[in-house]
Amino acid sequence: MHVWCMIVALTASLAWADESKVGDDCCYAITIDSDGGTLEYQWTRLGTYLRDGTSDEGKPRYKKTDGTQYIWFIAEGLDVWYVGENGGGNGGGMINKDGQSACPGNLLLKWEYYNWGDENGWALDDTLTVTCDNGYTDPTPTTAPPPTPPHTTSGNYESCTWGSWCDDCAVYAESGGVRYCCANDCNSGGININVNGNGGVDCTCYH
Repeated sequence: MHVWCMIVALTASLAWADESKVGDDCCYAITIDSDGGTLEYQWTRLGTYLRDGTSDEGKPRYKKTDGTQYIWFIAEGLDVWYVGENGGGNGGGMINKDGQSACPGNLLLKWEYYNWGDENGWALDDTLTVTCDNGYTDPTPTTAPPPTPPHTTSGNYESCTWGSWCDDCAVYAESGGVRYCCANDCNSGGININVNGNGGVDCTCYH
């Protein structure tokens, strides 16, 4: 009995560990594009989406840059991906029935859109693409430092950078899901970020 309990506990632990890693390699930005039926009936779904937490089974959820739409995975015996307004649950304006893949940017099955016209049902759009946008650049952050950082050890300041440049840095700060770090030496010193009145991010590096 004790051996069986230990095996069950170990299996559950491994399953949780595997789920926690699901989606780690998925891209940061995804773009949905179409020149066909999706553009005609589900045009609000088109655009660029950024990583925004997780959905069922630890798979990533994405949020459109204008904040109105989401991409998410729902299990609950359905095992489908949706694009829609609520960011979770069963229902949306686009669907993909590939429940095995971890990332919505490289699903093996074609996406479908909901045709609310004469056909009134799910339909394929040969022009519809949902792909990783590796060239996406966040337009919000700025690198203008405030005149007086909180403190410094040598009086030397440097510019900030953000995104993948900061993945291996020892010193960094995060705001709005974006990681910021010093542009030249990101393994020492300190960094300070503030959201300004225009919604941008002011960043200061000091050593």
